[in-house]
Amino acid sequence: MFPATNECLDIQPNSHSVDLRTCHRKTRAQAWMVTSDGKIRSEDLCLTWGAMMVLQENVDEEITDMAAAAVSCSIDDKYQTWNVSYEVL
Repeated sequence: MFPATNECLDIQPNSHSVDLRTCHRKTRAQAWMVTSDGKIRSEDLCLTWGAMMVLQENVDEEITDMAAAAVSCSIDDKYQTWNVSYEVL
């Protein structure tokens, strides 16, 4: 959550795209956790950054020029590793 704007990372329905939306806590699409290995997870998906990704899971969709997406977690994917610092409010 970004307290100054009351916005949360939100996975868009039927998609892998991630946007900032008003926090609502009604669905798991805004439930994220930071893991000890630097991943930001929402259930079995990880926040991933990069210029181009082709998704091959249950969605036949190509995402290009996208800043971030939620895709299957991969141990060796450097685009899923984040340096996170936060303050408990």
